[in-house]
Amino acid sequence: AEYMGNLLRMSFTRRIPGAPVAIAGTKPWLHGHVLTSSGIADLDAIIGGGCLLGSLVLAQEDQHTRYIDSVVRHFLAEGVLCGHKTMLVGRGNLKRIVDGLPQPASAAAAALPEDKHSQQAFTQDVDSSLKIAWRYKDFVKAGPGAGPSPPATYCHAFDLSKTMSPDMLASNPVSMVDLSEPSASVLHSIREALLQAKESNTVLRVVLWGLGSPLWCASAAFQGQTMAAFLYSLRSLLRGSTTVALVTTPSHLLAVSELKALQHQSDLVYAVRSFTGENDVGAERAFPDYHGFLQLFKLPRLHSLTALLPDTFNFLIQIRRRRFVVEPLHLPPEDANQAETDPRARGSVTQLMCAPGPRGASSKLDF
Repeated sequence: AEYMGNLLRMSFTRRIPGAPVAIAGTKPWLHGHVLTSSGIADLDAIIGGGCLLGSLVLAQEDQHTRYIDSVVRHFLAEGVLCGHKTMLVGRGNLKRIVDGLPQPASAAAAALPEDKHSQQAFTQDVDSSLKIAWRYKDFVKAGPGAGPSPPATYCHAFDLSKTMSPDMLASNPVSMVDLSEPSASVLHSIREALLQAKESNTVLRVVLWGLGSPLWCASAAFQGQTMAAFLYSLRSLLRGSTTVALVTTPSHLLAVSELKALQHQSDLVYAVRSFTGENDVGAERAFPDYHGFLQLFKLPRLHSLTALLPDTFNFLIQIRRRRFVVEPLHLPPEDANQAETDPRARGSVTQLMCAPGPRGASSKLDF
């Protein structure tokens, strides 16, 4: 009887798992996944909320512009502000990318914590201001450091007109791996940084800049591997870790079969294409306020049979003075564009509005 009682108590005991340790700059998602921001709020919204930890993101570069560099800078700047470990792998002037990281738009995000004198002044200000509702003094926190800290920002806003200060970069520097050195091994460097990030319970952001370019192909880091095999080995390292890899590739320099292989080995694939250099001038005329397209090719579906299905896979990008904007593609009304370019169409629009047409034109609706 005593054994059966102990067995029943054990069988009906509810086991509550311990809460996972939250990492700064992340948020939980479906199926036990964790998301981290790409640094661009509009891009996070169209890919399902952000980049999944342990995923591989492939961004196809444009042939005529360097808009993809702005995406890379936002990705690295978000990691610097969140305290993540960041790594930039490439060949060439990597310092140009790091020195061009945008400055956070909010000055409060980069402000240092207040000292004791400022907290004392804040307390005196509260005591002197609450004269009528004096009972609420007990509910006012005596300074920013007295109560629980506010929730960390998931996606920061950046000002593209200014660059990040050297002091902010020095607090959390971006490690650069230059492939011009023969001893540099990409997978070995990423594996070491991944283990360090796992021990410190933080996120590792890796950027492979210009994979597939002639500078990469001439490097000894591949060790005879093809690009598809290299991404396969990289993705096996990322699975189950707190690491996100952003790989940029010049798709116009690759064969169709090579590009398809890279897309197959990636979890999230999108392309950035500008209006500059395009043969079709109709797109630039139809969207005069925008600078190019962003097209989704593949969305991640880790531990799931289906992926997120957005309303559209085609988006417009706009590089404003202070912000990188991504908006859904909406075609303007055809009659409006035609009326602006064709005088005859302007007359037909006037006739359809039940108004007299231009002088000398016959109108069936004119009464």
